[in-house]
Amino acid sequence: MASEWRGCTIGELCDAGVVELQTGPFGTQLHAHDYVEDGVPVVPTEAIRNRQIDHSVLPKISPGKAEELTRHRLELGDILFARRGVQATGHIGCVREAEDGFLCGTGAIRLRVRRGSSSVSPDFLSHVLANPASVEWFKFHAIGATMPNLNEGIIRSFPLQMPPLPEQRAIAHILGTLDDKIELNRRMNETLESMARALFKSWFVDFLPVRANMEARNRKARTQTGDPLPAPQNEVARQAGGLPKSLADLFPDSFEDSELGEIPKGWRVGPILETARLLSGGTPKTDRDEYWSGSIPWASAKDVS
Repeated sequence: MASEWRGCTIGELCDAGVVELQTGPFGTQLHAHDYVEDGVPVVPTEAIRNRQIDHSVLPKISPGKAEELTRHRLELGDILFARRGVQATGHIGCVREAEDGFLCGTGAIRLRVRRGSSSVSPDFLSHVLANPASVEWFKFHAIGATMPNLNEGIIRSFPLQMPPLPEQRAIAHILGTLDDKIELNRRMNETLESMARALFKSWFVDFLPVRANMEARNRKARTQTGDPLPAPQNEVARQAGGLPKSLADLFPDSFEDSELGEIPKGWRVGPILETARLLSGGTPKTDRDEYWSGSIPWASAKDVS
């Protein structure tokens, strides 16, 4: 029940011994020459975002150097805050099995819930901290305008409401299931986008349908004259030869020269504004309330990514 929820701060949880905060190693403990091609990954600020840790931007250090920084080893359930830069506006990363044993970077602060805690679920706490309202809170309290910074003091002062542990776990389970679905959809979108890129390159950069049509035309001509048929170009046949006839017929079967090089016959080179219109946007007057109370969405530059 909501009446059983209690208000507290991260600092109070720390003072009670339930949660601990630890800033990553100082810059004097990690130098440029410590990073190697293959070794123990270190989580920098740019890898921390949306409860995730981006593995594509993880530098590495040698196992020997990692042993010197054992106290900064990450464990399953740890929560990482970026303490400087754009990520310091409230973004966190959750340590999952894949990151167990990684090292906390110099620009991060690690929050760890004591193992076996009977009052705090790490998963629930991570969802609270990743809530948009929480992100806005940290953004507001971060120090510095051009280069926002978080510190342990700011994190300790963060207020939150804590339900009983069983409710925490139930809430975290539901939100975690939704997160898994979102992640699955994201990966599916990445796969579809990759397929679309490959298809675009095949059709409009490598012109494989045109080459397939040209090969088919040449083979037909050789058949009519009785000349021996050349072996089909496997790559062309594989990537473009299997197009349905309704699509294959949309492409020509030969090339011609242009100022950009060889292009499909009948295609032309020209500036994009010959076939598209370029319109500049504008901002509705901010002093006219009726302009901002309607139902038509309005997109500004910050909405485009």
